Amino acid sequence: MSQENVATRAPRAGRRKKRLHRFSGIITRNPVLVGGLLLAPVVVASTSLKSAVALSITMAVVTIPTMAVASLVKTRLPLWLRIPMYTLIASLLLIPAGMLVVPIASTIFDSMGMYFSLMIFNSVLFTRAEKLAVKSSPGAALLDGACYSLGFALAISLIAAVRELLASNTLWGVPIHLPFKVSALALPFAGFLLVGMFAAIGRFFRELAARQAPKRRRHRLAAAPAQPAREEVAQ
Repeated sequence: MSQENVATRAPRAGRRKKRLHRFSGIITRNPVLVGGLLLAPVVVASTSLKSAVALSITMAVVTIPTMAVASLVKTRLPLWLRIPMYTLIASLLLIPAGMLVVPIASTIFDSMGMYFSLMIFNSVLFTRAEKLAVKSSPGAALLDGACYSLGFALAISLIAAVRELLASNTLWGVPIHLPFKVSALALPFAGFLLVGMFAAIGRFFRELAARQAPKRRRHRLAAAPAQPAREEVAQ
C-alpha cells in the first residue's frame, strides 16, 4: 500500500477513536467496574433490580443536568464555590428524581435506605464535572454525564439482577422457580465479590480486544485496495 493511502487513513482512524472515546464511560471506563466509584450503593443497596433501576434513575437525574451547568459556569467561579454549587443543584434535582422513582415501588425508599440521598454526593458527578465539564461545551458535558450514568446503570443492574435471582429467586419481584437459593448473596460482602468478578471479566475482554486490535488493523490495511501512485508526465 502506498504511503499516500496510509497517510489518508491515519487522520480518519484518529477521528474514529476520538468519537469512541466520548462513549468510554459506558464500557471501557465504566465508573463501577473500571473506576471503582460508587461502590457503596452498588454493594449494599443493589439487592433487587427495582432498587438498581431506582438508583440508576436518580444517578441520571442528578448528574446529567449538573454536568451541563458546570460546563456553563466553567472556571468563572473558584473551586471552593463550584463544589458547593454542584451539591446544591444535585440536592434540588433529588426532588424530581424521587417523584420518578416512587412509581417503581411504593416501598423503594425503605430498601435503598440512605443511599438514595447519598447520590447527591456521588463521586462520578464531582470527578467528571471538574475533569471534563468545566473544560467542554454543554453538549459534550451532557453526553459525558449520560454515558457515565448509563455505565453505572448497566453495572448496578447486572449485579442486582444476579443477586435478586439467586438470593430471592425473583426478578423484578416476579417469582422465578430455581432448584436452589443462595441467601448469602443478599449480604454486602457478596456485592463486593460480584463487583470484583464482573470487573475481572471486563478487564479480560478489554485486554483481549487490545491484543487483537493490531491484527485487525493490519488485516484492514492489507485488504484495502491500493491506489495507483500519481506520476508526473514530462512535457
